[in-house]
Amino acid sequence: MHRRLCLCVKMKNKRGNNYFMEPKDRLNPVFDFQASKRILPHFELPGSIYFITFSTVERFTLSDSAKDIVLSSFRFHNGKKYVLYVCVIMNDHVHCILQPMQVSKKVQARRPVQLNQTLQTVWYYSLAQIAHSVKSYSANRLQRL
Repeated sequence: MHRRLCLCVKMKNKRGNNYFMEPKDRLNPVFDFQASKRILPHFELPGSIYFITFSTVERFTLSDSAKDIVLSSFRFHNGKKYVLYVCVIMNDHVHCILQPMQVSKKVQARRPVQLNQTLQTVWYYSLAQIAHSVKSYSANRLQRL
């Protein structure tokens, strides 16, 4: 039986039913403090250093080759979207400490400017963008195993 591997968050709704968190409109750069709450509160302050943990679906155990792919995904995006200080790939979850980088002017120019924002605003990659990049890169590579 082939089991599809997905590095996303399993959540429960108010009725207790399981569902998997889908990416929403959070894949935009951030330029000021943001707070949100899912199961735990999430805080983003541009330019800060973050400790991030995420796990595999249903705590699926990663093989050594799968762990290498996840680590190579973190290395691939290091210096492009974030500065990676440390990354630990465990059997069923990942811990990392990173600092999002500023969005380049070229990427920023492709985004629509809202009324209360100017092009002088300093944008940083959001944690959602970073998680999406790492997880999608890893998932695409893992599907080829």
